[in-house]
Amino acid sequence: MATMPADPSDVAHALTLHGYIPDDGLSTSVFLAMRLRRPLLLEGEAGVGKTEVAKVLSRWTGGELIRLQCYEGIDVSQAVYDWDYSRQLLHLRAAEATGEAVQLSTSALEQQLYNERFLLKRALLQAIDHHGGTPPVLLIDEIDRADDEFEAYLLEVLSEYQITIPELGRFSTARPPLVVLTSNRTRDVHDALKRRCLYHWVEHPDFEREVRIVRMRVPQVLEPLARQVAGAIESLRGLHLYKPPGVAETIDWAQALAALGATTLDERVVDATLGTVLKYREDQERARQHGIADLVKQAFNDPSDVVRILVATDAASEGLNLQRTARYLLHFDCPWNPSKIEQRNGRIDRHGQPSPEVLVYHFVPRVEERVSVWLDPWKDVQDTGYQSAQALYSIGNGRFGGTGLGQGTFSSADGQHLIPFANTDFIYSALAQELGLIGVSALVLVYMLVVLRGMRVALLADDGFSKLLAAGLTFGFALQTFIIVGGVVRIIPLTGITMPFVSYGGSSLLANFLMLAGLLLISNRANAKGVA
Repeated sequence: MATMPADPSDVAHALTLHGYIPDDGLSTSVFLAMRLRRPLLLEGEAGVGKTEVAKVLSRWTGGELIRLQCYEGIDVSQAVYDWDYSRQLLHLRAAEATGEAVQLSTSALEQQLYNERFLLKRALLQAIDHHGGTPPVLLIDEIDRADDEFEAYLLEVLSEYQITIPELGRFSTARPPLVVLTSNRTRDVHDALKRRCLYHWVEHPDFEREVRIVRMRVPQVLEPLARQVAGAIESLRGLHLYKPPGVAETIDWAQALAALGATTLDERVVDATLGTVLKYREDQERARQHGIADLVKQAFNDPSDVVRILVATDAASEGLNLQRTARYLLHFDCPWNPSKIEQRNGRIDRHGQPSPEVLVYHFVPRVEERVSVWLDPWKDVQDTGYQSAQALYSIGNGRFGGTGLGQGTFSSADGQHLIPFANTDFIYSALAQELGLIGVSALVLVYMLVVLRGMRVALLADDGFSKLLAAGLTFGFALQTFIIVGGVVRIIPLTGITMPFVSYGGSSLLANFLMLAGLLLISNRANAKGVA
């Protein structure tokens, strides 16, 4: 047997040497299963490499691979043991022919029949009653396809590593096998079985690991084509298919492309080989409706260049999945331009804001524009900063007492209205000009009172749902007010949203009155029950 690994890194190294590239979670789970002698339950979508783990463990440890394929209706006779009835009958006929049956009692003859030489050892009994120096690897594949009764039978096997046969007694082992159970989660495995196992969910590999897998399993495929295959597979998984392609399909596709002599993906070869990746007609139709050309385009969008930018921004230290973020940006055609970001000493200067949010700022033009206007609306006051600058001038023009009702449009000398969207997005600036600082402060105070009363209603409600509903409705009022006021006065970047009960708009008014009606209904019920 292979030497017991010292830590999960030894497991990762050994599995890689034997043809399986694991992630950290799987390496740790396998290490613990070997060290603690506990069964390992691997769940995940079909084709992600669960069964392959057991095969690789068998090659690594040198133990025999004993595989039990589960199916609906499997029972003890197929999974544990059975009696060789034809040989037993032949033994009886031979005993009769030789006269031995006459000399033996019935019980003695039965003992001969129920002897271990007539026992057919199935997978579970073979794994328990092994006689070699190296424990075998027992693979119980697709346990979710078996019945509840078979799961219940496994409890004894997996907890005590023993099997009881009424005619022969108990079979046990001092060196239990390395047990790997797999499940595609077509149904939930019972808690009692899970408690006896270590558990790991096997995800689809990320982009770089899938490229490494293709290069390892299909070495004749060159690096560029391997990256294109991995990129196309990742795009297909984002189409919400009935059966998303797994690693097995990735390898099959790479082998098919190598057999065809393809060196790069194009529309013709993708359309011709789509059946090696998608095994359902509906999935193929969805992929073709999405567009084979778009699929090829996304396959050529290698995220490596974007990842280098993300690494430079220390996005990894902020807990960001670099490959997934890069693939997301490329998938949605987010324009990103590394030249827009100043390089200083090998790092990207983010003006003292070392957080992944800067990625959105640089990659999404609309967000960049709003943040720039928030920071300095006078930088481009004739274009992007015009609205915010005019709103601020309007607020200043109102001073303390305001200019009077109906005068909150901040008109120029020729009568032109200089506040854009004064009745919707910038209603607060118009009110500040009409009512002044004192008036809008009173208005904000009214909103605060509404929020306080709404929270009180939530506290007085007599059931959990009413409490949650009242708190949510109240928070909706507070959030709307904060966003519109904060955006206009530059506390936060401006976002177009209506101010409750004030801004123009039928749907907005209707929604806010419905929210208010909900609060009143909850309050009325609480009062009716004598809570308040």
